Amino acid sequence: MIARGGSRAALFVALFFALIPTAVFASVRITEIMYNAPGGDDGREYVVVQNVGSSAISLTDFRFSSRSDKKDHRLRESVGSAVLRPGSTAVIVSRPEQFLQNYAYQGMLIDSGNFSLLNNGATISIIRERVPVHTVSYANSDGARGDGNALHVTREDTFISKQPSLSPLPSEEEKKDAVAAALFTTEKEKTVPVQQKETKRNAHTTLLLWFSVLLGVSALLASPLFLADKKEET
Repeated sequence: MIARGGSRAALFVALFFALIPTAVFASVRITEIMYNAPGGDDGREYVVVQNVGSSAISLTDFRFSSRSDKKDHRLRESVGSAVLRPGSTAVIVSRPEQFLQNYAYQGMLIDSGNFSLLNNGATISIIRERVPVHTVSYANSDGARGDGNALHVTREDTFISKQPSLSPLPSEEEKKDAVAAALFTTEKEKTVPVQQKETKRNAHTTLLLWFSVLLGVSALLASPLFLADKKEET
């Protein structure tokens, strides 16, 4: 009986310490998905993960699966450390260089190799040792269909389509439009003072003209010939 009890205790202790890492690593959650970005998906798709636990973890111990290519992609740090502290977030991308050309982002950036988030929907997972830690399945009916929004994942693993947490940089077309608008505004600002000066000049000329007419009439009325004619009439 003692030996059997000791075996049970040893088994309990082994299970306890075996489950500790699982509980720690299960604290990684997918919180945001940009699967259909405006302007095309290359360098614009991303997945945000958060450490919702109480201990720091290294994302290099995990893999990312989009289920569309049937591969588990290894996670590697691209910008900053791969150690995710409690409450912190990291962004998983396929092409870090292109991503940084499209977003004003300075946080933890994780490279997961070449993957794609399907626009009609997919199942994505964070995996450790071939075991899914967190899995969500999205569909284009959930929203964020190229309208600039992202899918935000709730604690119940439902989705809310709203403004992304990352700020996109203006595209080349938007930059050209901004330059054109600035040039138009500058030319307009130059034109308005000229028009205002021309209007004032015309008003001044008109005033001088009327003043000259009044002076001429006054001079005529005060002339001797006009006064003599008036006397003859009386």
